[in-house]
Amino acid sequence: MKELEKKILFNNHGLKNVKVLRQLPHTLIIETQERLPVAKLLLGGRQGRRDEIYAVDDQGIFLDLPPENSLQALPRITGLLINAKQIKRNVPIDSEEIGIALELLENYSKINEFEEFPIHEINLSDSRNIFFKIRLNFMILPDSIKDKYVKIIIGKEDISAKLKVLSSLLPKIKSNLTEIKYIDLRFKDPVAGKN
Repeated sequence: MKELEKKILFNNHGLKNVKVLRQLPHTLIIETQERLPVAKLLLGGRQGRRDEIYAVDDQGIFLDLPPENSLQALPRITGLLINAKQIKRNVPIDSEEIGIALELLENYSKINEFEEFPIHEINLSDSRNIFFKIRLNFMILPDSIKDKYVKIIIGKEDISAKLKVLSSLLPKIKSNLTEIKYIDLRFKDPVAGKN
């Protein structure tokens, strides 16, 4: 059964887990868990070309791209300095930064206060100054600022603790968020910069 499970996983890149059970006398039951994209990864396109887009799951494994409209709501990960040629199917991306981005996404999704502030982008171009942008969906904005984002500078350490600070801060400043350009969480006391 284990060999069959390995073979099914090897031949089906979109599966995360496979369990094969035997039901006597003549039946096999195959249970599968599909890999689901948690973000879209934008890698710099070759000279003069647009960025190449890849779907990535919660373990940092590249997936076949689902239909484009299903990627629309996924956060984008930018600034990762790897070459598309380094991508291997069913092998996690070997990068500390992508691990930080996936940890950020996982911890962020667990905090109820963030439901109305979806992550639009995580930028990994400077590992000491990793930041993400949240989209302000909680209010109707004038057409002049239809898509409003606030940059959250988080760095790469103590992500969970910094997100807890942010979760207590956002409700307090919610009414002023359209005026805020960035929030820097790298210091003991968060710093907010206005437009």
